[in-house]
Amino acid sequence: MISSDEYRLKGGGNFSRWQEHITDWHRNLYECEGPAPAVSSDELLLLSARPIGFIESGLGYRALAMQASGLDKSPERRVAYVLARENAAQLAEVPGAYLYETLTPQLQNPAKGHQRGKQ
Repeated sequence: MISSDEYRLKGGGNFSRWQEHITDWHRNLYECEGPAPAVSSDELLLLSARPIGFIESGLGYRALAMQASGLDKSPERRVAYVLARENAAQLAEVPGAYLYETLTPQLQNPAKGHQRGKQ
């Protein structure tokens, strides 16, 4: 269970190998309407505590509102944007915006992909 002492002490799976290098250790679990968007290798995930207007109006990206539902629960709310890598570079200096890139490709269930192809 992700809220157990054992999970916290081990850093949650493969993440534990970096745990000794992290000085600001906060863990949060957020929920949103529907599934979280996939982030491909040519995209970055931008997280912010509040919507960033020009990302939506100027660049045309849709915000995904999220509510804290587990672990530290701070901040209580987050807004996520999945951005093309070339657009994300210009947002690196926006106060309160944090950019993340994928470590590995998103895993896909081969059985689901096979079923989808049959329809």
